[in-house]
Formats: sequence, structure tokens, C-alpha cells
Amino acid sequence: MNHVGYVLMEIGGSHPEKALSASVQRRFVMDSGATGHFSPASIPLEGARRTNKKGQGAGGEVMVGTSEGKLGGLDQVLQVQGLNQGLISVGRLTEQHNACVIFTARAAYIVPSTTVGSISAGWAPAAHRDASGLYYSDPEQVGEALANIQAVKALVAADALTAVGKPPLSKAETALASRRKKLALTRQVAGVTLKTG
Repeated sequence: MNHVGYVLMEIGGSHPEKALSASVQRRFVMDSGATGHFSPASIPLEGARRTNKKGQGAGGEVMVGTSEGKLGGLDQVLQVQGLNQGLISVGRLTEQHNACVIFTARAAYIVPSTTVGSISAGWAPAAHRDASGLYYSDPEQVGEALANIQAVKALVAADALTAVGKPPLSKAETALASRRKKLALTRQVAGVTLKTG
């Protein structure tokens, strides 16, 4: 059974634009809670073939997928009757394209797994993906990952203070020094003892 994520957004408060009606489609949502790519029936798929797959939403509602095909760069997109919001599965992207999805406050980026492998060395994961294709976590696990970030920020701030009075480094030298120190600290936090030269 496929799992169809639901967009749950804060309603009201100081950011009313965050509210999204279930009947309004706003492009596709990249969703780590979806085990596959899902499209509303109104969007035609390339090379569509009939199917009779079922998907279950977070609320337990079962929906029927009637066609499966390609949409843009996405393979195995399931067209679902009654679905108003298209979903792009983060997990499926990582599997099909040997890629990672990086989310920031303003955007999401798809990058090769090989790039992220060297970046993530020594960092505590915020969630783990299980056989269902969903990413599971808990507040303690997220807290550990956030603690690593705070430690790196403190180290970078301390380096900035000790650099006062020294001749300025070039941008490339500053970036390299900062990267080496962050990597050394994250490896220390993770208990890995490697030289970063």
C-alpha cells in the first residue's frame, strides 16, 4: 500500500497565506511523507498505463490510482482519483536518482548523493528512513542534530573573534578554513578520529 502525504499547514495567526485549502492545488509539494509520486487525475501523464493501485492518506482515507506514467523528470507517477494536491516523494527521488534533497528556509535542492556524503560525514542524522519509505524521527534525535549545528556556529563565531587584528584571508582561504574546522568539530562530536589536514 502506498502512503499519500497530506499537506498540513498552519491556519490563521500572523501568516494567513500559509493556509491551503484541500480543494486548491498549488503546484506539487515535495513530501518526505509520501512513499511515491502522486498526481491529481487532471494532470496528464506521459506514457500512461492503466493500473489499479491504492494509496492511503495520513488520515486513513484510501484513494485509487488509475494510471501510472512519467511527468517531467519523474518516473512511476501514480495518477490518483480525488487527489487535489500533487506530491513529489523525497524518498522516491533519493532511490531513483541516487540523489539527496536538501531543504533550506527558502528552497529545496536535489544534489548527487556523492556530494552530500562528504558533507554529512560526522553529522547526526535528524531522521531515519525505514522499509515503508517514510522518514521517522523523535524530538531527542532532532535535538542531537541541532546541537551539532549550534556547536559549529559557536566555533565559527569564536574563530571570527580570534581573527581580529590578523591580516584578512581571501574568500577561498576563509571558506577552506571554516570547512576544515566544521568537519573537525563534527567528527569530534560524532566520535570519529580522522585528520582533516
